Amino acid sequence: MMTFNRISSLITFALLAVTFGFFGWFLGSWITVLSQPAPEAEGPAIFGWIIPTGALPWLAWGIAIALTLALAVLLTAPLEYIKRLLVSVCRTQVGTFLSMLLFSALASVVLFEFDTSMHLLILMSVVILARLEMQENNLPLFLDVCILFVVSLIGLTAGWGLYWLTLGRGLWPVLWHL
Repeated sequence: MMTFNRISSLITFALLAVTFGFFGWFLGSWITVLSQPAPEAEGPAIFGWIIPTGALPWLAWGIAIALTLALAVLLTAPLEYIKRLLVSVCRTQVGTFLSMLLFSALASVVLFEFDTSMHLLILMSVVILARLEMQENNLPLFLDVCILFVVSLIGLTAGWGLYWLTLGRGLWPVLWHL
């Protein structure tokens, strides 16, 4: 018989996978919009670079995997390391000024890109919930990172893949008329 703790862990990890699935769907739609080539260029212009249309999904996929791993590592790191980093940065006036400047720039970006920021904030909250669930089970830190990364990557891949198979490749209109 399954205990409440085991059932809540399964629900938490299912919620983590589904949330990353929705984020994968969002990324798939975002990449589809950006992959439309500009009439005067051979690829979409992002940050002043010209990225060929075929390379954009691979670049976005690599960045999404790297950020998923970074989120898993960052949120499983002991709080003592983060506290030590913040104290060392804010020890001087210049460090405090630069950190406040960085924080205000980040807040401006979050408010400007509110739609994308809300996706990221929801992702972080679900990862924190999963981290708290794993902390209750007293798993080793490396295993926590691996579980968070693998479950998140499965959800991200499923969401992006479902978008690509249905709307991204035009399969949805074919299925709709069956």
